[in-house]
Amino acid sequence: YCCFNNSWKLTRERFDDWLAILSARTDAVLWLLEPKAGQGIAERFGFALRLAVPKELRHKPERIAWATERGVSVTLHDDPRAAVKGADCVVTDAWVSMGNNDHARRHRLLAPFRVDAALMRLAKKDALFLHCLPAHRGEEVTDEVLDGAQSGVWDEAENRLHTEKAILAWCINGE
Repeated sequence: YCCFNNSWKLTRERFDDWLAILSARTDAVLWLLEPKAGQGIAERFGFALRLAVPKELRHKPERIAWATERGVSVTLHDDPRAAVKGADCVVTDAWVSMGNNDHARRHRLLAPFRVDAALMRLAKKDALFLHCLPAHRGEEVTDEVLDGAQSGVWDEAENRLHTEKAILAWCINGE
């Protein structure tokens, strides 16, 4: 998260707030089919990753090794309930990406990993739910969670817009 004001300059106070929040987190749950981004963030802010993924879609061992070599604590789970229990943050992503031709298989394997209210109740009471969007309502996340009080997806999307504007300004103006 990077927060930019209207002049597209990084607002130091807001950035410090986000750093404090992220640094205070002890666990994050990610079940992304591509975990490298989460591993980089975990390395930077020092929290543990619990990856809940069906065995058939497990990450390549070299991806996990990449994180553990950098000191990131990574735990693999087949059961999303075990992974989410006591988590500070629950993150998911679309089940099928562009170029995946096995839609039916992925939906069958990932159905037990859907983030719903019952699953979020296993996380900490103030746990945050994130999704990089676009979300497929009723597939990887229910409406109740996506639109609920614990959801940070709309702030996440808004921050991405401001970050992209800042990058464009830097590219055009060199500022």
